[in-house]
Amino acid sequence: NRFVWDLREENAAGIPGLVLLEFSRRDGPFVMPGNYRLRLTVAGKDYTAPLEVHLDPRVHAARADLEKQHDFAREILSRIEQISSTVIQIHKAQSVLRRARERAKPSAVLSIEAAQRKAKAIESQLVQVHSTTLGASLVYPIMLDEQYGDLLNAVESADSAPPAQTYLVFEQYEY
Repeated sequence: NRFVWDLREENAAGIPGLVLLEFSRRDGPFVMPGNYRLRLTVAGKDYTAPLEVHLDPRVHAARADLEKQHDFAREILSRIEQISSTVIQIHKAQSVLRRARERAKPSAVLSIEAAQRKAKAIESQLVQVHSTTLGASLVYPIMLDEQYGDLLNAVESADSAPPAQTYLVFEQYEY
């Protein structure tokens, strides 16, 4: 048996039902050159082996610059993970609210509907709720999750430290 690793870390979990173009890859940032331990678990037994990752000889960037790029990519990815987690929590809350609305007294229905609208408004700021097909993802504007994804694409577009502008954009997204 063979396993091919693309030398990338694990990616952020996606949101079921959404199509994301700006962040459609299913892999995280490249691992840094260095020593690693591989672990394989078969039938409850662990096997380990050392692995050394070398820098691509065609890359002439300083290690410090690559570390800045890697660290910044991980920070951006953590924001995408936070957004995904928040949206999944919103979906769970919406499900609870739907069930509560079905058995609620008429006097409580308006309050439940208001809570549903607020949750939907928050979700709509975080993700493009209409991006459920490839065609829809091309028509509707990207929201915060894909803005971060687009920034991640820019940060990883070269083997170098991220440009100052990427940090400025990140700061804008933070507020």
